[in-house]
Amino acid sequence: MIAQRVPKARLGATEIVIVLGLLNLLFLAFVLVQLRYLFGGRDLVEQRAQLTYSAYARHGFFELVVACALALPVLLLADWALRRERRRHDVLFRILAGTLVALLFVVMASALQRLHLYEQAYGLTQLRLYATGLVLWLAAVLVWFVVTVLRGQRRLFAVGAVVAGFAATIALNVLDPDALIARTNLERPRADVHYLATLSDDAVPTLLRRLPTLSPPVRRELARSLLRRSTKPVDWRSWTLARQDARRLLASHATELRTLARSR
Repeated sequence: MIAQRVPKARLGATEIVIVLGLLNLLFLAFVLVQLRYLFGGRDLVEQRAQLTYSAYARHGFFELVVACALALPVLLLADWALRRERRRHDVLFRILAGTLVALLFVVMASALQRLHLYEQAYGLTQLRLYATGLVLWLAAVLVWFVVTVLRGQRRLFAVGAVVAGFAATIALNVLDPDALIARTNLERPRADVHYLATLSDDAVPTLLRRLPTLSPPVRRELARSLLRRSTKPVDWRSWTLARQDARRLLASHATELRTLARSR
């Protein structure tokens, strides 16, 4: 007895157009109603007593994550379920899907602007750097969606999204996050020495190189932090090449660090 193939569930163009049309209206209404809030920037934060830079940035980031978590699966499911009986059905789907992606980019631009504002106000941290990296990865995923799914090559989408994730991870490691954070924060008039002291050994070369150029209070506090780091015992199980290089540099600059730590 020959097993019959069960036909896959498919939806007509009308159902898909209704779903995507309503989703587009929802996102468009959100963008229009919240336009001033999305791109209010520094003036908006300073005008609202209950709003902080931290809350403003967090809201933007999570709005983007929720929007993408909602929209991308719906778009992929709609592309899979669409019964393509006529060419215009494909055209309608691409127009509606492209519009939704464009609205997602508006939310993404707001998230990036808020993260940048937060970094300008309080400096760069690992969390803020990785959040920015995630937003840029989502941007790459959306662009890849347009290049593949909207051109009838849905099967390539998942592979490309995963590859983009690995590429983003490699790029962050090549950028040397802690050294980047140290360089960025030391450009600020009031660098957070306590946070800089918690960075990994990757940041030590940058900290030592910039130390003589800092203001006396920052220089003195950072020199003391680096001296404390140089005297901490090291467990061989936590050995890394960066840690070995950092210990060597700290030992070679020990005299200079002691002088700066006592300076006024």
